[in-house]
Amino acid sequence: MRSSPLPEVADRASAAFTGEIVALLPRLRAFTRMLAGSHADGEDLAQTTLARAWAARDSYTPGTNLKAWLFQIARNRMASNYRRAWRVRPLNQGVAEQTLVANVRVEGRIELDELRGASPCSRSASAKPSCWSGRWA
Repeated sequence: MRSSPLPEVADRASAAFTGEIVALLPRLRAFTRMLAGSHADGEDLAQTTLARAWAARDSYTPGTNLKAWLFQIARNRMASNYRRAWRVRPLNQGVAEQTLVANVRVEGRIELDELRGASPCSRSASAKPSCWSGRWA
């Protein structure tokens, strides 16, 4: 019994797609480094582009310009990164240290300890105390 030829065709198409991408890797990496402006950011952009291209490989039409398709994905990712960049700010160590210092109030801790030792009827009404005989409103 012979299996259906569809998995073989899909495997060949996937292998051809992978082979074309591998052949375009040096150009894609150079393009993303130029687009991002730094080596590290360009490598990250190339990796993201390849991940997006692999996830969307079913939408690629074989026989069309794969280079243009990949480069457009890279441009779109760079534009998305650029739009998000205004929300990202570098950490200022001095400001972070001043912000993270806790304002400890010793009196607050003493008040809490006193409240814990108080009888249930003298506490706030966050829970129904056993000595309370009224009805819940």
